[in-house]
Amino acid sequence: MGRLSSNTDGGAVLGLRRREMDLLRTLPGRLRPRLNSQDFLDPVVARLFPPACNDREVERDFKEMVSADIRAAKLAALDAFDQSLAAVPPSGRHQSITLDGGQLDGWITFLNDTRLMLGVVLGIESDDWEKALDLTKGIPEDLLLYMFLTHLQGELVDLALGK
Repeated sequence: MGRLSSNTDGGAVLGLRRREMDLLRTLPGRLRPRLNSQDFLDPVVARLFPPACNDREVERDFKEMVSADIRAAKLAALDAFDQSLAAVPPSGRHQSITLDGGQLDGWITFLNDTRLMLGVVLGIESDDWEKALDLTKGIPEDLLLYMFLTHLQGELVDLALGK
C-alpha cells in the first residue's frame, strides 16, 4: 500500500499499486452472495449476521425487526466500495483514489465484513489463531489477503479517528 492521507471533507486519499486495486476490485463479487444469502447454516452468513442473544424467540423477533436494515446497510457499504473503485480507471502502476467521508465509512464497513468472511474461510476463531497455522505448504492466498485488508482497514480507521 502506498500513501494514505486525509482530505478536507473527512475522507481520505489512498495511493495504491495497480495490483492492489485489481485485487480490491474482486472482493465485492466474493462478498455479495453471502450478504444476499438467507442460509444461516452457512458459517460465513452466520458470522456476518450473528445472533443478538441465545433466546430463540427474542432472536426471531430481533431478526424480523432489524435484519433487513442491517443487510441493506452492509450492501450499501459494499456498493460504495465497488462504485468508488469503478470510478478509478485501471492505468499505470500506481493509482490514487479519493474517498469522501461517507465512502470512507463504507470502505471500513466493507473491509470488516470481507475480513469476517475470510476469517471463517481460514478457520480463524480466536485471538491466538496464528499458533494453529500450518505454513509447511506455503502461505494461503486468502491469508495474505486477510493480512492486507487488516492493515488497510486499520489505517483507514486511524485516519477516520484523526490519529
